[in-house]
Amino acid sequence: MKVLIISSEPLDPSNTLPSTFELTQAQILSRQFDVAIISVRSDASLTGMGRALLRKLLGRQEDKTYATIFGHMSRAFLHCTGLRKVVRKHTIEGITVYEGIGYHFRGPGNPVAALNVWVEAGMRAFAEAAQHPGGPPVVVHAHGRFLFAGALALEVKRKYGFPYVYTDHSTFYQRGIAPAALKDVLGKVVDNASRVIMVSRSLLSHVEGYLGRPLPEAVILPNVVDTLFESPLPARSPANGQSELPAPPPANREFIFVNVASLEHKKGQDLLIRAFAKAFRSNPSIKLYLCGNGPLADELKAQCRQLGIAESVEFRGWLSKPEVMAVLDGSDFFVLPSRMETFGVVVIEALARGIPVIATRSGGPEYILDPSLGLLIEPDDEAQLEQALEQAYSGRALQDPQAPPGRAKWDPQTIRQTALKRYGSDEFLKNMVTLYNSVVQ
Repeated sequence: MKVLIISSEPLDPSNTLPSTFELTQAQILSRQFDVAIISVRSDASLTGMGRALLRKLLGRQEDKTYATIFGHMSRAFLHCTGLRKVVRKHTIEGITVYEGIGYHFRGPGNPVAALNVWVEAGMRAFAEAAQHPGGPPVVVHAHGRFLFAGALALEVKRKYGFPYVYTDHSTFYQRGIAPAALKDVLGKVVDNASRVIMVSRSLLSHVEGYLGRPLPEAVILPNVVDTLFESPLPARSPANGQSELPAPPPANREFIFVNVASLEHKKGQDLLIRAFAKAFRSNPSIKLYLCGNGPLADELKAQCRQLGIAESVEFRGWLSKPEVMAVLDGSDFFVLPSRMETFGVVVIEALARGIPVIATRSGGPEYILDPSLGLLIEPDDEAQLEQALEQAYSGRALQDPQAPPGRAKWDPQTIRQTALKRYGSDEFLKNMVTLYNSVVQ
């Protein structure tokens, strides 16, 4: 069976992070199916770039004439150069990707116009994918973050008749930024899908609120952990050689909290830094690693300096998947203080490495964690976060053999086994084989 995945986010060899969910799923599905991915890159407005250049050269103010002139010039340029029809083919982590290129004439400010440009580019990529070995897909699987992939799948079904599955991952509904102008489009996407998947019950509730109606046929299927994180833990073999145990840490080692996320308001690192400072400013042996890039990087570094914990907080920047796994394997607790989530893939990655988690009830983690896996707190509650950090440190768990009796609370093996049973690749593949077969039948 040939499965074609549509990503709502860009994907090319130099930029794989936005579509990491789709890549992970494609690699797992390729065990059973012939899988490819469609992505779209919708570039900036040619009209706007031309107008900006002219304003810079002539020092003149905005003029409606510029828009008209450069609108015609942009269309003529795309027509003559053939750029409007560009589809690039890549192989990324073993998966074939067809990347459609879209250009705006006057910028993507209008959500309906932006959607039309995106779908047009995606249809060119689909036509290219359908001509390659293996023929056209049997099932199309669109991942909406927000909507665009679903709108493309809807157009593919309308034009070619292929059934599609729609999975929604978007935080747009929680954040209140899902455009009202696209509500009817999303309604058509879910109504025409063979299956609608939400990654959490909270997300389903938000989508239903946006549409103003229930979606009784929608199913809840959580995201899957990347297979890299299923690899064996750094281990020492016990005497009987029958089980995997974490390597013992050196005596008097540092205690490390780690956060892996983009550095932006919705991820809550500002809250984490304040709570960490209150709990551990006087204890230099406790460290906090912040792994990721984002618009708040400089502001968060300044916050650490102001609170006197710059020596205790390390900003690791963007890390590759193997680097993330290495950081997790050397840490004691993972912390995700998000103000909103649709699921929280980094949570299950940490759990797969046997690391307990502190996370907020922000839309996803509350459906992942239970007391055997970590601690749940309310979003934006600094006092609760401070208390959870202190509780995590006082119960260093079985990862620290130096911990006094009675303080151990979280067993790495229990955490890991629970995560792989619920979110591992085998469970995911089994569910998707059943789902795709039901669509075809």
